[in-house]
Formats: sequence, structure tokens, C-alpha cells
Amino acid sequence: MRIEHTSFANLREENKQLLLKAKEILLNAYNIYSDFNVAVAVLTKDGHIYRSCNMENASYGLTICAEPGAIQQAFSHGNYHIKTLGIVGGFLNKSLTEPPMPCGRCRQIISEASFLAGDDIEIISANVDLSKVIITSILELLPAPFSLNDLHLKSKIHEFKMRSVKKE
Repeated sequence: MRIEHTSFANLREENKQLLLKAKEILLNAYNIYSDFNVAVAVLTKDGHIYRSCNMENASYGLTICAEPGAIQQAFSHGNYHIKTLGIVGGFLNKSLTEPPMPCGRCRQIISEASFLAGDDIEIISANVDLSKVIITSILELLPAPFSLNDLHLKSKIHEFKMRSVKKE
């Protein structure tokens, strides 16, 4: 499995900027229950960036992770060609924590987005002070997802893209 541990300084400039864009909104996370902040910036193949942060709820199961929020932002603008997810997160008072990885639900959502993009999605994750960075991809984190292939619906992706707001 390709999970590369690296430093912020060793990242490509594009990925540095993506993490910095995520970090800009880290304090907007609504996390009064866990104090765990997560912000995500999604980079599309045409260079657009969409962002989101986590939103907790008193009914914990209704909590919304940052990853689906950012993906939905891109999709809401008709932009389905996601290239990279930049994640920044952790406890603000414990900067030496490990970079957060997407939960199982988020991995499934990112996987679906990769089918729509027609490519693997790179995932760059950093802790809050950007001192630790992990680089991987959705196919590495979820190599055998439940997918539209299981439902025999592969042709539906093309149909969906044809009716979408932003044409390929």
C-alpha cells in the first residue's frame, strides 16, 4: 500500500497551496463536542478549489465530515473532475498529532467521486501545524469499494455527466 509520510516542504507547490487553503477555514469547524477540527480543500482537474469543514451535531450520527462537504461543493458547481483532496485536521492544542485520514463513510464517498472523475483521487493529509503529512490515494485506502459496477450501472455515469451543469 502506498502511504507516504513526508514533510510540508517536500510537497509539490500545488499540494502546499491546497493544504493552506484547507487550513484557512480550519477554525470554522463546528466541533463543540469533540474539539476535533477538520477542513478539506478539493482541487479539480481544471484548477478550481472547493472547501468545507466538519460540522458536529448533538446527535453524533448526524455529524457531517469535511470531505463530503467539499466534494458536494464541487459537484454543486457541476465540477466532477476531482484530482486531489487536501485535508488538515486534529486537536488545536495538540499539534503533534498524526494527520487525520478519511473515515470509512468518507472513503466510500471519495471512491464514488473517483468513478465520476474517471481516475484515482490523490489524498494529502496534514496535522494542524502542517508538521506531519501523509500522501496516499483513495484506491490505496479503499481498494475494493462497493460501486456502480456492483449495481451494473456503469453507463449511468456517462448519462449523469451528459445532463450535468458543467460539460466535460
